[in-house]
Formats: sequence, C-alpha cells, structure tokens
Amino acid sequence: MQPKDEAYQFLNLALDDAYVCHSLVSDPNASLRIICFHAQQAVEKYLKAILVSEGIVPIRTHDLTKLAFMIEDAGITLPNSASSLAYLTPYAVTNRYWEI
Repeated sequence: MQPKDEAYQFLNLALDDAYVCHSLVSDPNASLRIICFHAQQAVEKYLKAILVSEGIVPIRTHDLTKLAFMIEDAGITLPNSASSLAYLTPYAVTNRYWEI
C-alpha cells in the first residue's frame, strides 16, 4: 500500500472516532470515559496519518506522547506539545477496560 493511501486510511478512521467523540459530548448520558476513549483514538490515528504521510512507519503503540515526539523529531510542528497529549493516553486501554 502506498504511504498516501495508508495515511488516508488513518485519517478516515480518525474522522470516524472524532465524529463519535463530538456526538457523545452533547449526550448527558454518555460516559466521560467513552468520550475520552474516542478522543484518544482520534488523536492516535491523526498522529499516525501524519507519520505515514511523511514516509515514517509509526510504532505500534497507543502512547500519544511517543507518537508526537516521533513527529517532532521529523521536524514537524504540532499545534499542541507532545507532552500535552499525555493525559489522553490512559484512555486507550487501561481506562477502557476498567472492571466495575
């Protein structure tokens, strides 16, 4: 698969998660945990789309900080600092599967 095609796939997946996230924000019955899960997923896929579009193979991780640092190391400036994304990372796995 061409990097451009793979980047578009990541972008489309990110847009799907962003849509769900934005839709749930206005629902008073929606769990903050689920909203944050979709926010994390959207950001992760956006970051991976950027990496792939630059010809960089993203590492297999849900850690947004690591992905953002990879982008910054490539000389690309993000609108938010890599460390500012850290608060969403736990929602990828840990907070998604809490036992109640």
